[in-house]
Amino acid sequence: KRMLKNGGLRIKYKTIYENFIEYNKEEVDYVISNLSYEDLELIRMRYGEDLDNPVFGKLTKEQSTKFYYSLLPRMKTMLKNNGKTKKLIKK
Repeated sequence: KRMLKNGGLRIKYKTIYENFIEYNKEEVDYVISNLSYEDLELIRMRYGEDLDNPVFGKLTKEQSTKFYYSLLPRMKTMLKNNGKTKKLIKK
């Protein structure tokens, strides 16, 4: 939290980049640029339009589950693979 000039409090929300602290901003931006429209919409709904200055975006339970348990882990995998996506073959 930090103080505003008028004496009120402003909450500083965690950025998407803070979920991937071991990678630089450019690497994360590259992965984001290769996501599907649906994934990008989830990110916008969660963080707003400015990823450097996020706002609190409320997600439904289903969207939240998809964001935290599917999208973020997939992004981490993409970052580990230098931004390349690999098709997973189901047996």
